[in-house]
Amino acid sequence: MRLRSKILLGVLGLVLLVPTGVVYYIATTESGLQFVARRLGKMGPVTVTAGQVRGTLVDGFTIDSLRVQHRRADVQITKIESRIELLPLLLMQRIRVPQTHIARVTVQVFPDLEKKRNWDPHFLPGSMRIDAASTRIDQALITAPSGHVTQLDNLVTSATILPKQIRAQSAEVDLMGMHFVAKGRVLAARPMGIEGESTILYRPEGLPEWQIEGSAEGNLDKLSIDARIQRPFHADVKGDALTLTSGWHFEGHGVVKDFDLEPFGGGRALGIISGELDFTAASSGYTARGMLTAPGLKAGPMGVTFDGSYAAKHLQIRSATVAHAASGAHATVRGGVDIVRGGPQLDLAGQWTQFRWPLADDTPAFSSTRGTFQLAGVKPWNVQAEGLVSAAGLADLPASMKGALASTDIRIDSAEAGLLGGKATFKGNATWQPAETWRITGRMANLDSSTLRADLPGQLAFDFDAKGAPFGAGGAIDFDLRKLSGRLRGQPASGGGHFALPAGSQDWQFRGVDVRFGRTHVELNGDSARVATSRSRSMPKT
Repeated sequence: MRLRSKILLGVLGLVLLVPTGVVYYIATTESGLQFVARRLGKMGPVTVTAGQVRGTLVDGFTIDSLRVQHRRADVQITKIESRIELLPLLLMQRIRVPQTHIARVTVQVFPDLEKKRNWDPHFLPGSMRIDAASTRIDQALITAPSGHVTQLDNLVTSATILPKQIRAQSAEVDLMGMHFVAKGRVLAARPMGIEGESTILYRPEGLPEWQIEGSAEGNLDKLSIDARIQRPFHADVKGDALTLTSGWHFEGHGVVKDFDLEPFGGGRALGIISGELDFTAASSGYTARGMLTAPGLKAGPMGVTFDGSYAAKHLQIRSATVAHAASGAHATVRGGVDIVRGGPQLDLAGQWTQFRWPLADDTPAFSSTRGTFQLAGVKPWNVQAEGLVSAAGLADLPASMKGALASTDIRIDSAEAGLLGGKATFKGNATWQPAETWRITGRMANLDSSTLRADLPGQLAFDFDAKGAPFGAGGAIDFDLRKLSGRLRGQPASGGGHFALPAGSQDWQFRGVDVRFGRTHVELNGDSARVATSRSRSMPKT
């Protein structure tokens, strides 16, 4: 071989070996890695600043801090521990990272003021590839241009980064108390594209566990989402997440199949709820509107609306409504719900109009044209209510009560009702599970008997004990009257007795009724009556 050829081969060998030697030096020596770190600086539109560096790329290295600045973002990384494999880098120009641990990442995203149109979006230079087999980030804080901060915890991923896409074989992260497990792709585009599948697990303390399966496809301007709630009830949700880079919001439609209130601290009175809702979600809160059916009410579909927000285990209800078109009943509520042990803890206030019970009954046991209520504390919740009540042919009686509401019953600690010109004060309870029953005991004062019969003027008082089952106009009623006092037609009144109305009957029954007013004495038993006065010794039977 001629000398000239030998020289050319030697030069070619040097050309090929020098880059390899440089890469080997950088990858296998601490001084080589520090040499690169000191010379990062300005790299096109990006400025990179590295803190103290220790170790080698292939045997393991630590970077105390790393900052990447761009006109669109400022990324600061604290404590990187990682290593790369040398052979794929030398042979295939691929960076393979078997394991990486990052303590903290903060990302500040700036608005795109320049709006450059000629920029070709990409993640890496055209010939580069990064395989990150196992990357863990303890915490990541992302601040959007709007100022909204998203905190991600315990991010673990296995991904491949290519010039035009990021393929996530697996990814897990904790966000807002929820655990996400996902896989999919992120596409370099304007706007950035996203497609993938995810499972969301949410385990709020003291409440049922949630599991949501879903898929997403689209971009940061419009991301179509198809989700299925698997626990604690079943529902299908479809919608679009819009403008995710600024002022994000979600618009969707949900079909609720079998929502049970009991696991959330409610009772079984409403039954298994189903229906359809249109809803929105945004950083400012959530809204919903639609029709739900609670079979326990036996009233058909109910129109519902909701406007509120949720953060840090606190649900703020700006406004929520329930309307029953058939009866005209309408209720609104506002306030807060806190997720606490033994909860939920309520601080709610609301009002109703045209309420009746039962809702679908043509002859309800009672109705109310209007009223207000408050619910507070932990179950059994403290309840206060006042309004106008109509019952037994008497309209708009002013009434108020204080008590405690549980999942299966309501306890009445004290209540007052204006009735027949007088005032009834009483206490008691009403139960709807396992069966519908009610009972009250109290005293009636200053009853104006002329409101019952104009020819019987007077003012009466008495103690009473009443109970019944089930709810509704057709339910049975037992009424005990004791310690009757006052005056009737100017004569002193006294006595008592038991009155009963069997379920489904229109005829009252009497037992031990013995009432006196003046010289008149009335005795009632079963379907018989005995009336006597001092002017007549006869006691006719009727």
